Amino acid sequence: MPARPPAPSTRAEPRDIVELRSLRIAHPELEAAVDVQIELLGLQRRIQGRVTVPAIPSQEAVAERLAQGVPLLRFEHIPLAWTDFRFVLRETAGILGRFDLIEADALKALQALLREGHELEPVVERWFTATQRGGAPEARATVADAVVPFEQALTLAIR
Repeated sequence: MPARPPAPSTRAEPRDIVELRSLRIAHPELEAAVDVQIELLGLQRRIQGRVTVPAIPSQEAVAERLAQGVPLLRFEHIPLAWTDFRFVLRETAGILGRFDLIEADALKALQALLREGHELEPVVERWFTATQRGGAPEARATVADAVVPFEQALTLAIR
């Protein structure tokens, strides 16, 4: 009996992607929204292996922070690799741009910020700190003026 060539290995799609594709079929009116989510998940999976996660504080430290109303996570606890973050932010903005989910002017402003050397780091830190629960309203207002046009891209990229 002649030997058969091995069947090509097909990697099964992750469950969330399968469910999104099923949702797109069941609700064609959601096609664009589903496609955005699929692209964002794909980007997340491509970078996920290179991202380190913050250390989880002890249960006692968590309880103490919660009792004091202090955020559990401060910006300095996030081990961001700025090269990777710039890539994710640029790609996220590109996805949002392809689906018309970010204004052209906001996309240009974000792209300019990404090209400006180390200008991005302080903007992201101020935005993160100001948008945490309990951030001072005046700090939120100051940062909001600078990043509101592309805040969605920042939020998705930092996740």
